[in-house]
Amino acid sequence: MVNLPNAGVLTLEFTNPATNVVVHSNVCYYSEVSNLKTGISPNPVNADQGILNIAMDGIDNEMPFHIHIYTIDGRLLQSNEVTLHNGKNLFGLDTKTLKNDLVFISISHPEMGVIQRQKLIVKH
Repeated sequence: MVNLPNAGVLTLEFTNPATNVVVHSNVCYYSEVSNLKTGISPNPVNADQGILNIAMDGIDNEMPFHIHIYTIDGRLLQSNEVTLHNGKNLFGLDTKTLKNDLVFISISHPEMGVIQRQKLIVKH
């Protein structure tokens, strides 16, 4: 068993605005920054439903982050900038324009570099 000190399970809770249904999802995380926890759900994502949920926790003060989605050959599909605040941050990314594919999602900070990179399966 490999010990990853910056890894664990994060429970995400999101409310689907269309149905008002609360969804709970446990996701594994690994971060290069020891106190930062990130979770991406669902994976695979149903692009027809249109939302990829991202949770980030462990930020001590307001910080900018970039979220990029790339094709497997490195072509940028989507770029988002978010400002995270102290505590738990929940937000959604629009996935309606993504095609059926295996893509990579990258979360980075301007000074710290890439915090997390993860494969994401997009389905319709």
